[in-house]
Amino acid sequence: MMIFCHHYFTSYVMHEQLGLSAVTFFFILSGFVSSIGYFGKVLDGTLDYKRFVKSRILKLAPLNLVCLILWFAPLFWNDVANSDYHILRYCSFVVDVLMIQSWIPFEWGYFSGNAVSWFLSSILFCYLVFPFVVMLLRKYKYVQFLIIASYLMLLPLIPEKFTDAFLYVNPLFRLIDFSLGISLFFLLNRLVCRDNIRKGFFLSTIIEFVAISLFVGSFYLLPFLDIKYATASLFWLPSLFLIAVMVLIDLKCNGGGVLYMLQNPKLIWLGELSFPMYMSHYIFIQWWWKIADYYLLNRESFFGAIICFLLALLFAILYNKFLGPKIIYLLKK
Repeated sequence: MMIFCHHYFTSYVMHEQLGLSAVTFFFILSGFVSSIGYFGKVLDGTLDYKRFVKSRILKLAPLNLVCLILWFAPLFWNDVANSDYHILRYCSFVVDVLMIQSWIPFEWGYFSGNAVSWFLSSILFCYLVFPFVVMLLRKYKYVQFLIIASYLMLLPLIPEKFTDAFLYVNPLFRLIDFSLGISLFFLLNRLVCRDNIRKGFFLSTIIEFVAISLFVGSFYLLPFLDIKYATASLFWLPSLFLIAVMVLIDLKCNGGGVLYMLQNPKLIWLGELSFPMYMSHYIFIQWWWKIADYYLLNRESFFGAIICFLLALLFAILYNKFLGPKIIYLLKK
């Protein structure tokens, strides 16, 4: 929802914060969740790396391809109708299919095609190096601090025009966010081994809201910082703290009001739809913008937002129920 609002309500206050914080949070969360599932196997040497990589690709590639076709088909039809073929567009399509766009330091590359798919390119790289990062952080405990210190010292040297190309989308820089999630898992893995902390439901709920408030409160710092710092590092600590609080309250205090609400079956169902909704929402927003411009409508009307959201939701339902399983089944044969 944060990413959707970031892309749709572009003239509203704090729309930039919604996008930057959500992306940083999800990279950190991905590193943390990957560690939950595979940390033990990496350490004891039982991780089947080829199978692990294949499962990640099967999760990302089919959805990427379907969304690319959804984006490309109307443009291709228009090219054919007008006999006007844009070579760069077709090059972008190939780059996006291969999921290498975030390595290209030019906007025609990393924001090409279905623009949000740069995330797949970067997260796929993080998955590919995940076992090696786990072993590195496990063996050299202070390497994470050295990486962060090097990152912060490097920021002033990067020209502002390359902020998106390097700090926002580049896999090597986004790997820092991902590795922070792994380091957080190391820390919490030690804490959960201790005795439970007896906290009541009400107090746990207050702590949850404090963590959420600090995360949202970090939005207000963005106008006072160089965009290079706000791109990711501004949201590191708030994201880490929010994830840590939710995990500890769940494991040590049996949850609070926020976690209780998130366990609602309908919200869990929506959570399962979030990835295909993320991948498709910007396509529908762009369609709406074309219609709004043609009929002189307000691009950012709430009516348009509801239409785009419902289309993304419908696409996600159809993909998860029909398209996704069918494509994955065919690829596995």
